Amino acid sequence: MKEGAKESGSTEVGRSDRGGRDQRSGEKLERQRRQGRNTPRASGIRIPAQDMRGFVAEVLVKAGTSLEDAELMGEILVANDLRCLFSHGSRQISAYVRNMTGGTVNPRPQVKVVRESPGALVLDGDGGLGYFPCHHGTKQLIEKAGKCGIAALTTVNHHHFGAASNYSRQALAQNCIGISMSSSRSSRDPGQMLSRAMGNSPISFAIPTGEQPPLVLDMGGTITSFDAKMFEVNPSPFFKSLGLISVVQALGGVFPGIYREELTQPRSRWESNQGAFIVVVDVSHFMPIEELKSEMDAFVGMRRAMKPLPGLDRAELAGGFEWAWARENEIAGIPVGTEHEAELAKIAAEVVVDGAAGAILGGWQLGAILKLADGPPVSVTVDERGALDDLNYGLDTPDQASGASNNPVLGNADRYFDTNAFVFPPDRTAGNVGRNTLIAPGLANFDLSLTKTTHVGETVTVEFRAEFYNLFNRVNLGLPETLALEAPGEVNPDAGFIDSSTTTMRQVQFGLRIGF
Repeated sequence: MKEGAKESGSTEVGRSDRGGRDQRSGEKLERQRRQGRNTPRASGIRIPAQDMRGFVAEVLVKAGTSLEDAELMGEILVANDLRCLFSHGSRQISAYVRNMTGGTVNPRPQVKVVRESPGALVLDGDGGLGYFPCHHGTKQLIEKAGKCGIAALTTVNHHHFGAASNYSRQALAQNCIGISMSSSRSSRDPGQMLSRAMGNSPISFAIPTGEQPPLVLDMGGTITSFDAKMFEVNPSPFFKSLGLISVVQALGGVFPGIYREELTQPRSRWESNQGAFIVVVDVSHFMPIEELKSEMDAFVGMRRAMKPLPGLDRAELAGGFEWAWARENEIAGIPVGTEHEAELAKIAAEVVVDGAAGAILGGWQLGAILKLADGPPVSVTVDERGALDDLNYGLDTPDQASGASNNPVLGNADRYFDTNAFVFPPDRTAGNVGRNTLIAPGLANFDLSLTKTTHVGETVTVEFRAEFYNLFNRVNLGLPETLALEAPGEVNPDAGFIDSSTTTMRQVQFGLRIGF
């Protein structure tokens, strides 16, 4: 997503301080606008999606998860990475692994059916991650909805279930409407204000489309946090936010049964503090699916044709940007920022991952800078001619030879341009070759850096760095001698000669840094 331009400081005398404040204010507003939103990373490395799936699976297997469950986690988390939903993607595995190895989350849960009817299902997650009962339960719901039209699921006795859209999108992929929400167990102090009861329990809705991006809302239930001054002026947003989050907490937590005593520690071995409520609607029981897709395409398309919101490059409804990013990143690779990479590298070192992504993430980082530029325009000249110079005409240019080009580039350092393309103009006349018609040599340069970071204990890091400047040792020529003719019929012997370059020859340097 392209971000809005930041306001720059003024260069006018006496206004530099104000300009600096304006720039800092603009940067602060930009950070506030981005807060809470997942967006593509501006820098870092890219990892192929398949390698990241293998990495996630291998890490979780090393933590004790079954291969089947680990591969499912790889699919779900990497799908979120592709959509740039990084908060609920592969960077979650660090916490999951430590909870499993620390004994608070069951690494090999046996999901059980507690209650079932034609349109309803209740599953027990056996103290494991919520992904497993929710994914497998949603899969069963889709089959039930195919028969009943609508089917609902509650899950309980599990830990984090990830992004709510994991399951609404699962229904979406089968031409169904998906609704999902979750909540975690919490207690509130009666002495605190009601605003403290507002958590961030997630909720998601997904509605299928045809050619347009599907409409997928995936959000925390708290729309706005409590602010005493704003509450006095306009309390409505707060009441709406409190109402929505309370419904999500009730349906996603109370209804599944997360507050039952047998699920709390010490009676429960696991920290199984979450529940979920998921609904699948089979569209075909209400209208032909193609009819809904056509109507949704018109609905979404009209809104995408409107002017974008401030700071955004296009108008998109919920899920639109994620739809586009996923398509791009599936080809280009997952953009992994510096902090994200460090988290994955650390957990890879803890469990000793050997796969391709593990090798990439095991402290290695690749950086590259490619510079490509056209050459600047320059003017071909002839030697001074006194009579014309007396008129203060300035630059003396030649005439163009019959049938010749005014940009006769040969490209050689010894003779960059063809001097035969120019002739000495008659006395007291200006040459007909315009200024800046000759294009000088362009620039193509590639720099590469390779960095390996190794953690020694908990406090010491060793960083090895190799840097290659002008890796391919390309000669980027400088500006040529542009004086073509010294007199009528006399060519300047140095015309077109280039005796300089704009970049150095290949340079390689190595460095070692120890941090403690």
